[in-house]
Amino acid sequence: MVRGFYEIGSGIMAQNKVLDTISNNLANANTTGYKAQNTVTTSFENMLTAMVGTDQYGNDVGKYLYDRAYINVVSDTYTNFTQGAVEQTDRKLDFCISGNGFFQIRTNDGGRYYTRNGEFDLDEEGYLYLTGAGRVQNVNGQDIYLGTDNIVCSSNGELYDEETGAYYGQIALYDFEDLHTLVEYNNSMYETDSVPFAANGTLANQMLESSNIDMAEEITSAMQAQNLLQSQANILQMYADILNEGSTRISKIL
Repeated sequence: MVRGFYEIGSGIMAQNKVLDTISNNLANANTTGYKAQNTVTTSFENMLTAMVGTDQYGNDVGKYLYDRAYINVVSDTYTNFTQGAVEQTDRKLDFCISGNGFFQIRTNDGGRYYTRNGEFDLDEEGYLYLTGAGRVQNVNGQDIYLGTDNIVCSSNGELYDEETGAYYGQIALYDFEDLHTLVEYNNSMYETDSVPFAANGTLANQMLESSNIDMAEEITSAMQAQNLLQSQANILQMYADILNEGSTRISKIL
C-alpha cells in the first residue's frame, strides 16, 4: 500500500514536468526560431537499466535491483530541431536559415551561443545584434559592423551595402555532429561544449523562421497530461482514505 504512494506520487511529478514543458512550448509559440521541447517518461527500472546496463551474466541491473518497481520518472527532455515555417517580413535585418545551421552570437561576457532566431538589429555602435543577447558573428569569429540597414545579403550570408557595394563580411552558420549536445540557454538560444563546423544551410534575407510549435498537438498533449494528472491525484486520495480508515480501525481494536 505504501509503495502505491511512491508510484502514484512519482507519476504526478512526472506529469507536472510534462505540463511544464508543454506550457513553455505554448508560451513560445510566437518566438522566432524557437524549437519545441518534448519530455519522455519511463519507469525507474528502465531508466536505471539504461544508465548502468547489465551485470556480468547479462541480467538487467535495473530489474535486478528494483524488481516490480513501477515508479514513473522523466528520462529525458529533448529538442525537436525540425524547421519552422518561413515568413516574409520585408525587413532588411531579418534573416532566415534554410536547412541546417545556427547563427553564432557573442554575448557581452564573451560567451558564444547558437540560435535560429535571425531577427537582428543594429546596436548603438552599428554592429549586427540580436536584441537581448549579443552580436552576430562572421565566419572569422568576429563581430559584424554595418552601421546601416541598407544592405543586401547573398544566399551564403555575404553582406554588401545596397548602394555602394561595400563588403561587410559573411554571417557564419554552424552545425554540430549531434544536436542533442545543444542545451537550451534561453527560449531560442543554445550552448554546447561540442566543436561546431560550417553548416551547409543557406540564408534568406527579409524573412524569419517561425517556431515549430504545433498548437493543436500541444493543446491535445496538455489535455491528456492534465487528465492523467487528475486521475493520479484521485487515486492518491483513495490510497490516503484507505490508510486513514485502516488506522482508525486499528486504533479502535487497541
